[in-house]
Amino acid sequence: MASSSQTVPQVAGFQSAASDSLFIRAATETDVGGVAALVADLSDRSQAVMQSRLEKIVHAPWAGSEVDYGCVLDVGGEIAGFIGWTTATRRLRGQSYKFRNMTTWFVRETHRKASLTLARKALSLPNSTFTVLSATPVAMKLWKYFDFQTFEDGIRIVYPAPSLRGKRVSIVADHLADSLPEPLRRVHIDHLNSPCCQICLECEGEKCLVIGLRKARRPFSHTRILYASNRDFFARHIRGVALALCRHWRVATLRVESRLVGRVPFSRLRKLKSPLMFRSTSLSADDMDALYSEVVLMGL
Repeated sequence: MASSSQTVPQVAGFQSAASDSLFIRAATETDVGGVAALVADLSDRSQAVMQSRLEKIVHAPWAGSEVDYGCVLDVGGEIAGFIGWTTATRRLRGQSYKFRNMTTWFVRETHRKASLTLARKALSLPNSTFTVLSATPVAMKLWKYFDFQTFEDGIRIVYPAPSLRGKRVSIVADHLADSLPEPLRRVHIDHLNSPCCQICLECEGEKCLVIGLRKARRPFSHTRILYASNRDFFARHIRGVALALCRHWRVATLRVESRLVGRVPFSRLRKLKSPLMFRSTSLSADDMDALYSEVVLMGL
């Protein structure tokens, strides 16, 4: 049986925890197969699909040398539970912050009583901001139990319609990386080898880096906007932005978090089945977005 005296690799700030019957520790790269098998047993996902998903998270474009993708409930050397996340260090207003996007939470029925203990251990990581972007209704209730708050509950579908009074928004297409200041350049580079599409917009001397996910399913082709570096620019010029981006990306609509644009002509609001949530002691809802997350890695 595993014990607290075992030597296991550690995520910075994560302390392993043990009881008489179970051991909670940081997941290692060698655990990927075992975690994939666990999730396959407890869900409708195949082991191969889950293993591929985990490997994308472990080897994310922005990942450093440290393996930091979750923690496992280890019972006698067998993985009986797993809670997973993507990890990124981001700079906001000149400060560095650790973001963890929670992606997976599975525990075998025989050890289901340890589910909350596993979550508490994961959420004990210091100086971390946690996000949840794809929770099931059951998981959503549990995250709320752990004081997660909603930062978005609706998506606004914006149609491209010209405005006689709006300013023309143009696309800055050449040498995007060279034209961006830090830390925007880092954000751009970190998302180059991902399913995301990126563009820089300009209007009256102002610029805005936009990152989205393009879905080409016709007749409902759209781009989900994940990030706008200049939110004031994006909201003020949303009609011109929608027209420019829909033409450039050849999609019918933009899908934008409603908090970013408010009420917009030629748009409609769709409530999310599961709200986007976060938990942080240092950042606010205004600092949240879907970058560096499973949404990016899996193209959700």
